[in-house]
Amino acid sequence: MKFIVNAANHKVIHSFTRVLAEAVDIHEPNDVYLISPWLKDVRLPVGEVVFSTRMLRQEMRLLELLEHLLKVHRLWVVVKPPHELFALDELAPLRERLDLLEHAQAEQGHIRQAIFDAVIRHLRLQVQAAVDGLMVHVETITLARKLSEMGARVLFLPQLHAKLLWTPRATLFGSANFTNGGLTYNEELAAELDSAAVPLKLVQGFVERATPIEQYRLSSALRRAGVDSNTLADLGMRREVSFHPQLQQTLEYLAQMR
Repeated sequence: MKFIVNAANHKVIHSFTRVLAEAVDIHEPNDVYLISPWLKDVRLPVGEVVFSTRMLRQEMRLLELLEHLLKVHRLWVVVKPPHELFALDELAPLRERLDLLEHAQAEQGHIRQAIFDAVIRHLRLQVQAAVDGLMVHVETITLARKLSEMGARVLFLPQLHAKLLWTPRATLFGSANFTNGGLTYNEELAAELDSAAVPLKLVQGFVERATPIEQYRLSSALRRAGVDSNTLADLGMRREVSFHPQLQQTLEYLAQMR
């Protein structure tokens, strides 16, 4: 077993990249498990840790490396469900602010320009603050959708806190989320060991307890948040939301999960 921290000369991201890239070079199809509450499409330093004829580039995004892996293996991805990644209870306040903004814009010409400009600026700052709060973990939802479309088996597990990468050769687990912070600069501790020493049934247990992305529905979470089921689609069509394309795409995608 080898322990890894985010030190100056070696970080968790180096071990994470090597374990994933070496799995790509295994020619016999197998299962690979990627389990993390949050995911980011991080830049992986492939050229620094892998000496493979397949990996000719110095750097690859996580999504690109997983695309290579999917050409050989079955990839199982377990992350938190959307209702734990997207603050549904913030949707109603966002809609109220958008309503106020649209109403204020309709009053242009009826109030002094300086007052109009101040009101619009204040409301836009409120809308931006609400959008920023919603966007914190949106990338995990985006990556889950893209990986599913690429052929990965994506599942959602409530209250997920484990972080684990299992390949036929090696397993990496510890405190680090598979994000920029976890893999690169947070104070983390990870361990790498031969996968033969890891009970596969333990890893598969996360999959068995999770809900496949195709079966996941938001309806009960929307009810608990007191949000009407049409709110997601309504917000996605608002003009002000169109200035935030990733949020708009997420609202449209989640609306399909009602």
